[in-house]
Amino acid sequence: MFFLPKLCIESCFFGILTNNMMPKNNPIPFHKAAIGDEEINEVVDTLKSGWLTMGPKTIEFEKQFAEYVDVKHAVSMNSATAC
Repeated sequence: MFFLPKLCIESCFFGILTNNMMPKNNPIPFHKAAIGDEEINEVVDTLKSGWLTMGPKTIEFEKQFAEYVDVKHAVSMNSATAC
């Protein structure tokens, strides 16, 4: 089953920087990604499925993301310039 971890949402909005890259007195709390076996297994499962673009995991991600942000629909894109 596909899942939408909180880390994914936070990383999308805040980005990931190391301590050496973070400006002093920065009010935004950046953090390192905590990637474990569950996240790695999801990536491997996706690669083995042959669906790297608009596949079943993308549809499930959009559905769960829409529920998470409490909207009727959500569409995932590769970048903001894709729309």
